[in-house]
Amino acid sequence: MSEHQAAASSLRETRRDFLKTSAAAAGAAVAGGLAVSRAVHAAGSDILKVGLVGCGGRGSGAAVDALTADPHTKLVAMHDGAIGQIVALEETCNTGSLRWRPRQPGWTEMEYQIRDWYDFFWLSCDLPGLNLVHDLDKGAWAMRDEPPVRCWGMGGRQTRLGPRFGDVWDHFSIAYEYASGARMFAYCRQQDGCASDISDRFYGTKGRCDLLRLRIDGEKPWRYAGPDCDRFTLEHVALFSAIRSGKPINNGLYMARSSMLAIMATWACYTGEVITWEQAMKSNHAVAPERLALDADPPTRPDVQGNYPMPVPGLTKFA
Repeated sequence: MSEHQAAASSLRETRRDFLKTSAAAAGAAVAGGLAVSRAVHAAGSDILKVGLVGCGGRGSGAAVDALTADPHTKLVAMHDGAIGQIVALEETCNTGSLRWRPRQPGWTEMEYQIRDWYDFFWLSCDLPGLNLVHDLDKGAWAMRDEPPVRCWGMGGRQTRLGPRFGDVWDHFSIAYEYASGARMFAYCRQQDGCASDISDRFYGTKGRCDLLRLRIDGEKPWRYAGPDCDRFTLEHVALFSAIRSGKPINNGLYMARSSMLAIMATWACYTGEVITWEQAMKSNHAVAPERLALDADPPTRPDVQGNYPMPVPGLTKFA
């Protein structure tokens, strides 16, 4: 389990489970991606009741996987727009510092950066690519994987200073703009001693959803009342069930899109520019070494004081 997953677990999150008002779905949810099937035994029966949350490509695929994996399952409820049309999303991943690897005698610069990859942009895509991407993925799911038109943002490095922290920042704030007029506001921070928050909140024309706390407020209020479960375990259940059923799960397309959201965020903040989805998709800029070997030169190297070059908004340009 990664440090991001561990931090998330401490807040008792449940990935991609939300948005249903039907009591018949209590105790079960199926929604997008690698995970998500939830089910409970019906009274006096071995039939597992499954509710589908989100009837787009991800949710529908997960429902098929769940129903195929076990003949004793029944789809009992499906997505009725409980919060109406989404107009805003708030994705937050604020934690303290994660792990770092001290440089060891005999390591080349390349080996050091690879072993301490959290702290180097070319390996982690900074905080948006390291941990905020998981929250951006949930926001993208709520928006039915529609790409934003553009994004802009700001950030910097205030507390994680010096060569120990490579060339990454410690806080970011990004705004994504969609063709519908909806906005997704995303925040991430790794600063010790500050308030932590990992949350996904969606705001619609008929209500609002707190995804990780399994509640909807508004015209159709709802609270999850089923048994607790572990989403990391359910990811493996979905994966193994798909393998056994001969119906592999392919998350490649939406994972690539969610990764691009993180890449856009990092570049928008580094440069201070507005980055459009079209620009991001057409860019052929690659941040990678010419040769990947432990004795090769990495894309960034420290100066004589050991400090790594940093991006400067307004001066650093989007490639």
